[in-house]
Amino acid sequence: MLLGSFTGKKNGAIDLSLIIFAGIRTETELVLNVQTSLDALVENLFAEMKKLLLNYGFIEYKERWRRHDFPIAVFLKLYLLLNGRSLQSLSLPCCLEYFRAITTNRISGFTPQ
Repeated sequence: MLLGSFTGKKNGAIDLSLIIFAGIRTETELVLNVQTSLDALVENLFAEMKKLLLNYGFIEYKERWRRHDFPIAVFLKLYLLLNGRSLQSLSLPCCLEYFRAITTNRISGFTPQ
């Protein structure tokens, strides 16, 4: 189980706290407390999601994590936010082009029609 909280600071930083435990809370739970910027959080989350997707693909991701499909919509929204694009451009042809750009590291240069 994962419990988390975000607290925004006036300087633009975020306090992020996560507690991870297996069903019953014990003394051995993993706790993470960090302060970061929203930009850094989004960049790191996107980078880790990209690694997962490139290493495992959609089908193996589902087989490894068993409960959930890869969060495609979240992944694409993070990509769009990082690249200053509109969240309105999520038609299937645009999404396929975004995936092509992501997998070839061609981040800019695509303009949805």
